[in-house]
Amino acid sequence: MLTAPITVLAKALDERVNLKRVHRKLQAVARVMIVITFLEDALRCLLTFSVQQQSMRIAGWQGEFWHTALPCASVAVQSSGSLLIALPISTSSSWHGRIGCFILLGWCCFHPFMYHQQTNWEFVLETCTIIGGLLILLSHYMLLAAAAAAASRLLDGKRITLLPAKAVGPVVAEDDPLGKRAHATQAVGRVLICAVFIYYAFGRVHGYVARSLSELGNADVLTPIAQGASIIALLYACSLLIVGIKSRGVALLLALAMLLLAAYNHPFWWYLTYLRTDRTFKMEGVAYMEGFEVDAFTMADHQRYFFFQSVSTVGALLLLVVHGPGRLSMDEQQGKLVLITTHDA
Repeated sequence: MLTAPITVLAKALDERVNLKRVHRKLQAVARVMIVITFLEDALRCLLTFSVQQQSMRIAGWQGEFWHTALPCASVAVQSSGSLLIALPISTSSSWHGRIGCFILLGWCCFHPFMYHQQTNWEFVLETCTIIGGLLILLSHYMLLAAAAAAASRLLDGKRITLLPAKAVGPVVAEDDPLGKRAHATQAVGRVLICAVFIYYAFGRVHGYVARSLSELGNADVLTPIAQGASIIALLYACSLLIVGIKSRGVALLLALAMLLLAAYNHPFWWYLTYLRTDRTFKMEGVAYMEGFEVDAFTMADHQRYFFFQSVSTVGALLLLVVHGPGRLSMDEQQGKLVLITTHDA
């Protein structure tokens, strides 16, 4: 069975790592990673403000007001939303995290249109993956609020401890309205988190078919086999995430693969070594700049953005590792809520 290796890996990790001990640290790392692209973009807008103004002109915004207002809004919105999420989580109050998630979710919806990248499907679907991670994080904040509200309602001269059977996160009653919305939000986030990987899979299929038709019989035999295997594996992993089977292990494997691919595809540090030279590079994957020869600084600037966007995708996957797929999944059942009540002395 194809899930057997994932089961073995998950069991080995569970035997060697106490999830409850590393949960808080991994949660903090995942939160920082998912907002790092927003922080980097805000800093980039601040340090290269004139370049951003020129980008607004290239994107088709008319008027000097928009050329200045949009980069300023970019800095303010992205930095404020990111800082609200990066703040330490309190089990009794998670309002700042929820506000931060809503701010960044709104920004993600507007961002492709701001740079006129709404027809760049890789850019849009990678943004959808980050939106999925933000929804998973938002669902966690909602569960924290629901658990705190339930505890306050039940607190009546007694000390109450909530003990989930298998989870390290908050657990609420199955009929809790906010809890239901949280798990539904988490399910939507789990689906969206697969967006960019499904695009990669079908993009590879399209590329291979196009090459095969053009070469017609001259294609290497090993190439379609290797590509076909990788496509099947990627689609299978996405199906496991969407359904919610072995989702933590699958998300961890995809996160590691995404991090390695980001370092390979977007090595912005390599372009920085050519800053003092006249060498130019061919731009790819950027609307209105496709095929243009650009200097090393411009290339490094764009590759740095794409690198940190991929890192935020890794952060989205790690949030799924930390918080799990939610109640609306095949293999995630946090167990029934156990209330242990003891009278205060």
